[in-house]
Amino acid sequence: MKKFLFTLIFILSSFTFSQSQFQQFIDHVNSLGDPLAKQAAVDSFMTYARTIGIPFIEDSTANFIYLGNPNSVTVPGDFNGWNINTWPMTKLSQTNFWYRSEKFELDARLDYKFVLNGSTWILDPENPNTCQGGFGPNSELSMPLYVQPWEINYNPNIAHGTLITKTIF
Repeated sequence: MKKFLFTLIFILSSFTFSQSQFQQFIDHVNSLGDPLAKQAAVDSFMTYARTIGIPFIEDSTANFIYLGNPNSVTVPGDFNGWNINTWPMTKLSQTNFWYRSEKFELDARLDYKFVLNGSTWILDPENPNTCQGGFGPNSELSMPLYVQPWEINYNPNIAHGTLITKTIF
C-alpha cells in the first residue's frame, strides 16, 4: 500500500509540475464554460500575477499580458526588430485577457511595447518598469538573472549637479 501511495504521489507531482503555472491557468480558463467564471478566474490570476510582476516570468519564459478589448494586440520590441506584424497576442475566449509567451535568455533585458489594432502604440499598463528608447519611453522586460549595470544606478554617496535654466537673447 505504501508503495502504491508513493507511486501515485510521484506520478501526480510529475504531472502537476510538467506545466507552468501560467499554462495551467490558461487551460483552466479554457475549460470553463461560463463567461462570468472565466472572467473571475482571470481577475483572480491577475491579482496574483501583480504581486509577482508582469510580464509574468517563469524560468526562461516571459508571459506578456494585456487586459482590454481591442480587435488585436501585438508585442513589438528588441526581440523582433520592433515589427508590429509579428508576435500577435492570443485572446482568451469570452474574457478581456490577451497573452503571449516567449522564451528568452535568463539574463536578458529587452524593451517592448504593445500595439493595439495595428496602429496604437502603448506602454504595458501592467508593467511599471520603463526605460528611454530612441522614440520615447518603452516598457522594460528584465529576466531573472539580469543584473543592472552599477554605473546607471543612483549612488547617494557621490556629488550630484543641478540644472539651471538660462535664457540667452
